[in-house]
Amino acid sequence: YKSDSNTLPTLVKKIGHNLKSLSFSGPDDIDIERVSKHCSSLTELNLTSCFNKLTDKSLQEVITNLGSCIQTLHLLDSHALSDKIFIAIADHCKNLKHLSIGSKRI
Repeated sequence: YKSDSNTLPTLVKKIGHNLKSLSFSGPDDIDIERVSKHCSSLTELNLTSCFNKLTDKSLQEVITNLGSCIQTLHLLDSHALSDKIFIAIADHCKNLKHLSIGSKRI
């Protein structure tokens, strides 16, 4: 999914509570805040191409709010993840079965 200013808010408000899996490229902090608030049933979250678009704060928020449901988490092509993100994953993602972290950038 490539977000624009109108589509994602409408999508998550209408069907976010039913979504089990969400995968999209290039999310920013506002996108992640919406997902965190409206997609409470996610078991799989795949975020790619996040370089310089997401702050630790927004990633921590989504992990804290949705972590108990998340079983699969992909943070690919993401900015350098801080220790805070790994601590949040360890503290809140108790049902996590698959974790992918990687980058194509060198």
